[in-house]
Amino acid sequence: MENFGQPFFGVRLECMTPSAAHAAIVAKGYAVRWQVEDRDAGGDGSTTFSTTPPPHGVVEGGYLDGTTVHIVVSVGSGAIRFAC
Repeated sequence: MENFGQPFFGVRLECMTPSAAHAAIVAKGYAVRWQVEDRDAGGDGSTTFSTTPPPHGVVEGGYLDGTTVHIVVSVGSGAIRFAC
């Protein structure tokens, strides 16, 4: 997502909330597919997919596939935190 010359270079999606990242992606004309990783201590460690952003979580990264941006977001107490 951060490769020079790519549509999201410099956008820093990993520093945004899921809803802000969703808005930034849609504003550029792309669809979004969310992969939500449960990282809660004692949680089930599940992975779910959605076209709407989760209400909270940390954007880990993603990739562009045609006109859809696939975003991985972690939720729960074990969510990866970035220094932004």
